[in-house]
Amino acid sequence: MKTLAAFFLIPVFAASATSPAELDSLVSAARALPPEFAADALIRTSAIETLDRARRVQLLEEAFRKAGQAEQRYKLRSAMMGMPAPVAFLSRVNEQDLDGLDLQVRAVAAMLPLEPAKARNLLQSIAAFHLPSRKCDDYMVYDLDGFYRVLAAVARSFSDAERQAGDAVRFLRPYTAISTPLQAGPIAAVLAESHLSDADFSSLVATFAAALGKVHGDDRSFTASYAAGLRIEALVAECKRRKVTPLPLLEAYRLYLVVHLSGARCADNDRMQGGMIMAANADALADQQAIDVAAYFNQKLRLDPLQPIQEGESTPSRLEGAVTGLRTCVDEECASISGQIRSLILTAEGSPIPPGDRTSKDWRNRQQALLERMAAWEAGPRTNTAEHFREKALMYNDLLSVSPPGAAQEAVLRAELNYLIKSRNAAANRVEWFLPLNRLLARIALDPLGFGAVREEMQKSADPIVALYARLEALSPRTPDRLTALL
Repeated sequence: MKTLAAFFLIPVFAASATSPAELDSLVSAARALPPEFAADALIRTSAIETLDRARRVQLLEEAFRKAGQAEQRYKLRSAMMGMPAPVAFLSRVNEQDLDGLDLQVRAVAAMLPLEPAKARNLLQSIAAFHLPSRKCDDYMVYDLDGFYRVLAAVARSFSDAERQAGDAVRFLRPYTAISTPLQAGPIAAVLAESHLSDADFSSLVATFAAALGKVHGDDRSFTASYAAGLRIEALVAECKRRKVTPLPLLEAYRLYLVVHLSGARCADNDRMQGGMIMAANADALADQQAIDVAAYFNQKLRLDPLQPIQEGESTPSRLEGAVTGLRTCVDEECASISGQIRSLILTAEGSPIPPGDRTSKDWRNRQQALLERMAAWEAGPRTNTAEHFREKALMYNDLLSVSPPGAAQEAVLRAELNYLIKSRNAAANRVEWFLPLNRLLARIALDPLGFGAVREEMQKSADPIVALYARLEALSPRTPDRLTALL
């Protein structure tokens, strides 16, 4: 009931007036943070309703510049199905949108309703993508979808007069020159929704088709982009609606598929996401994803006089490596602590411990003993510092989730917060370090009554990132759906 009440309290905080001095203090504190946090905080600050238009534009321009200095340039997403805990954790890290590219497009998206022309200029100033190839032992691929969603919105912002003058087609043309499989589906979607004249649409589809036929990317990225076929299909449908022949596009897509399917492939593609489009669109699934994507072309996309993709054209020339680096809890102390957490969740017989029993003195004593052990736990001989940080953050999150509301949850929250403040350099990068803190901020925001004392302490923290983000959550609160997505 308390949490439900908190959902209704969030808009109240948002509606409270923010004084100019408070805003100036927030902006000043944001500017002193590392660039990804500075950019994020400035974008969120720009959304405070008491700001005038000119100040919002100025903050967004500054955020855009700060974003260009972010430690991580591009977002990554998991290419795997059935993600183990470390991969799921890293996926959540990236979903915070604190990489340089996503911060820049967030600034552009916020600028668009304020100054459309300025938003276009900012987007055009983003440097061309330089994406190193992903190898077969990589389990994550680049995620460019956020950029293309904003590109589509910016493309739709041109007025009829601007489109007639050719401004929209000139703006979009450079983005059709793709160089990686990860761009194929997103730019096809942008073109399908472009609202251009038939002549301009036809011109851009032809440019895209010419580039698509020349793309030769790494197999990990290609496999993760199988669903591009659905977007190509939508673009073909738009071609037909406009009476524009889709044959050059389909011929280029066929060539693109054959080049990748018949090349060197990763040996574990059956474990990768991206090749699941056949499940809803064909009567039967083939044994290999390579055959699936070829069958999708043959059954759903192919038009005469194009030939079906033959088995020999979809057979890999050779199979290479597979995913590595997915170790979790390999040290004895980690396994032992993990077992101790399970003992707070399950009985010796394996059944869940009833919520009422988790408020007992015995359960609290065992929880406290576990927190003390976790505080003293250091990386073992088989675990590096970043892996240890990840494992510890995951365990704190699990323990917080199973602890009953009140003193038990507050004890875990304080223990994790203390660990994070002392472990800024333990994570692989700043954004990975921030995820556990972001989760704590989300839990506190969703239950402002239950965690009121902790929230006030965080706002006064000596750690500048903790203090700034605790203040920011009060002055520019996120919506409940954004908060729950972190948990």
